[in-house]
Amino acid sequence: MQVDKENTIELILPSTLGNEKAAMDLVESVTKNLSFSEDRQEEIKTAVAEACINAFEHGNSFNHSENVLIVFKETNRFLEIDIEDSGGGFNLLKHPEKLDVKKKLSSKSKEDLRGWGLYIIKKIVDKLEAEQTNNGYMLKMFFKLPGEKVGK
Repeated sequence: MQVDKENTIELILPSTLGNEKAAMDLVESVTKNLSFSEDRQEEIKTAVAEACINAFEHGNSFNHSENVLIVFKETNRFLEIDIEDSGGGFNLLKHPEKLDVKKKLSSKSKEDLRGWGLYIIKKIVDKLEAEQTNNGYMLKMFFKLPGEKVGK
């Protein structure tokens, strides 16, 4: 973990399932320090865990030598959490805003039970961006700081 003068914390994790728990622990510490409610802390932890797992699997193909960079930034209105992997990325707009939950839950196919991550993330964040970087691909999640207006 690395902290700089500009309210930024960086965490580098190898692309191994289970490492998302370290990110969740850091989320808990940061969000508690910023006075997020316990419910909101849990939501943010969930979004970060889902984004990390996606980065491990889809971005870095579970290659343990490829790292995921997680950057926490506090701005005047948001807690921004960026998750960068080495992958080629995806088009955020192509992922559905809605899922047929009944169909997914009633499916007998293991593959149909997958694919909840980005849907869950989109439901939790106040703003979501994605961009290609020099190193790979970055998902940028924004969470309004306590006391900020709720509108997106």
